[in-house]
Amino acid sequence: MKDIPGFYFYPGDWLSNPHVSEMSDAQYRAYHTLLCKSWLSEPPATLPNDDALLARLAGVSMETWQQISAPIKARFKVNGNDRLYHPKLLATFKEAKRKYENRAKAASQRWKKDEYKA
Repeated sequence: MKDIPGFYFYPGDWLSNPHVSEMSDAQYRAYHTLLCKSWLSEPPATLPNDDALLARLAGVSMETWQQISAPIKARFKVNGNDRLYHPKLLATFKEAKRKYENRAKAASQRWKKDEYKA
């Protein structure tokens, strides 16, 4: 959803996560890039379940992807449409979408009230 351009990033959570702290520099960069790419994907918070595309999205060669992908792919799950998703990021997206829709609904109701005053 293009109306939700980003997500909160919590450095303490990120840096204290044992899965992240055990990654090599290349894994760390690829993982972070893929999380960002998944946020911007359609459907939101998903990635294609295809190693060639994941390598390209992560900005690494296929050879490098084959060497670094295991701990990265372990952080994702496969949904019913054979797309990868990150459970925490998907939950974050759903919460952001809920808040966005609630704000939009409240604003719409305010505007309707203001129309009657005119």
